[in-house]
Amino acid sequence: MHSYSYELEQVQDKDGVCVNDYKIEDCYDCQFFGGSPEAAESAMAWDRCKNNPGHTTFIPISEFCLEHLPELYRSQSVLDSVKTIADVTVKLVVKHNSKRRIEFERYCYSLSEDATYHVGSGWIVGVKKGYGACIGCPECSPTSATQLEGPPIDKGKWFSVSIVTATHVVFNVDEAEATEVQIFYKDKLSRKDKRMKIVYGESIERGCTQDDSCVLRCVTHDKHLATELELNVKRMREIFVKQDREYNVKVPEWEPFPENRLCIMVSHPHGQPTMVTLGERKQIDIPPEEGQVKESTEHTRLVRVKDPIFYNTKSCPGSSGAPVFMPKCIETRRKDPDEIFSVADALVIRSHSLGNVKVGVGMSAGLPPLQILPPPALVM
Repeated sequence: MHSYSYELEQVQDKDGVCVNDYKIEDCYDCQFFGGSPEAAESAMAWDRCKNNPGHTTFIPISEFCLEHLPELYRSQSVLDSVKTIADVTVKLVVKHNSKRRIEFERYCYSLSEDATYHVGSGWIVGVKKGYGACIGCPECSPTSATQLEGPPIDKGKWFSVSIVTATHVVFNVDEAEATEVQIFYKDKLSRKDKRMKIVYGESIERGCTQDDSCVLRCVTHDKHLATELELNVKRMREIFVKQDREYNVKVPEWEPFPENRLCIMVSHPHGQPTMVTLGERKQIDIPPEEGQVKESTEHTRLVRVKDPIFYNTKSCPGSSGAPVFMPKCIETRRKDPDEIFSVADALVIRSHSLGNVKVGVGMSAGLPPLQILPPPALVM
């Protein structure tokens, strides 16, 4: 499998400009904090950001509407897609930085060794009912807020929540066990009025240091929350399928991905409430490798599902692991203007991996998790 962070030194854009004028650690969008309170550090990082001063292109999800979409994509179905993705987007607060990062130079150990905790983004892809007694869950602790403020927890009733993020956000099991996941953190008031919910990391379902993708397993005893999350995940899947049927397209293993296609990111930059940024997919030629790139032409590029996506969508520290997706436009044309085609969104949804502000191109993780995880069963 391709180790994209190292190979980027050989990558060229379509004009032949070498994309290697940066250090890998400069590209990671993982926000590292010191020992101050999270809210204060987050606000300071937002105000002092040098990547995107003023954050004028970052739109709060509570304000996002049709007018923000480019004309070619200005439809209710695309807006619904953004809102639905936002419903499953989460903020991850990882309160441990594993010393094992030093074994993998690309996983920003040099940035994390002096930090107390770090923040990233992710998105929920599955909810399942647990079986047997829950052991070691933070909610089960006698001193937890759940135990102190609410009724006694039944350790035999619990639910697992699968969350996709980047490996450099949640590096291993040690970090998974120290991860707090903030759900529905959509505006400043959501924390105060308790719309924001918290679940805790328990283990790693899947992690890969080569494609920088990770599936974090969390646990909750809140049946109401689990049911709501499951419905959100189901709605996300249904919207993508609905769009595919709407355009009546049968998606083969290979599809041409047009450059300049709208690329949307939903994330928690600097640990702030959910924000939306819009950009375009960009063409970058990676040295061909078996099972990776089959054909490249001036107008289209045939891409296997394991390829990353490159884009100029704005990101900031805290955006790592966020969902990045390319919705359907009203119509997209191939070289032949009489032939209309589109690509199923499920094939082009990824997690954000690198945000290279120096050349203006970001990169997703390589493997789309919707192709890995089976459709989850409804919570009973």
